[in-house]
Amino acid sequence: NGPDFQSLARYTYNATQSSYLLEASQPLFKQVINIKAGIRKNNFEYDGIENLSGNNVLKTAQVSFRKAKYPTVFAGYYPSSQLMLTPDSNIFPINFQTLTGTVAHNYRFKKIWMNSMVVYSRFYNSSTDTGFLFYNATSLMLQQTVHLGRFSLQGGYTNSMQSNSHLQTGEFTLTHNGVKGLTIEAGGKYNVISGKSQDKILGYHGRLSYTYKKLGTIMLSYDNSVLPVWG
Repeated sequence: NGPDFQSLARYTYNATQSSYLLEASQPLFKQVINIKAGIRKNNFEYDGIENLSGNNVLKTAQVSFRKAKYPTVFAGYYPSSQLMLTPDSNIFPINFQTLTGTVAHNYRFKKIWMNSMVVYSRFYNSSTDTGFLFYNATSLMLQQTVHLGRFSLQGGYTNSMQSNSHLQTGEFTLTHNGVKGLTIEAGGKYNVISGKSQDKILGYHGRLSYTYKKLGTIMLSYDNSVLPVWG
């Protein structure tokens, strides 16, 4: 954290870095399908520690399907990497790779507008490689939104699994878009965490916002959520 954090992003503190990015995109069938691939290479020399340098090559790929009155389908593969400097001056790379797929559809059912979405994510590598809470994990999210006049009701379910834990989350949100730019939102979240033991945790959130054309948006929000940690 802070000065001890070194990222292989475009801007890096205390390091000399050069990078290049090459991308190619190919639309097919009158832009109904779009294929995109890219390669990025970072070369860096860390000024704070003698003889520390390296390079990193990242390859990405994604494909999308968009057609009127049909669900939108998207899939992509995104590897990334960064460096971490520990308090005892040891440096190690953190690598993470993500495979994701999304299917989303806006449609009308008996004069009611709805939106359905399914998101699949796959995180690769081990805990020592990634340094993140969910490593070598699979996540599936289902989300449904119903629009009823000035009200919107959203419900969702997320199932995240890895070798030593299982997190299930159910949540709902009710939003009211009032007159003159006033929006009120309230919702709840229920988490079931299974691993060495099982915990059931309830969270909730709320938001109040007001939009004034000449001023902008003023928002007040509260969120009581839980980030699970496995020791």
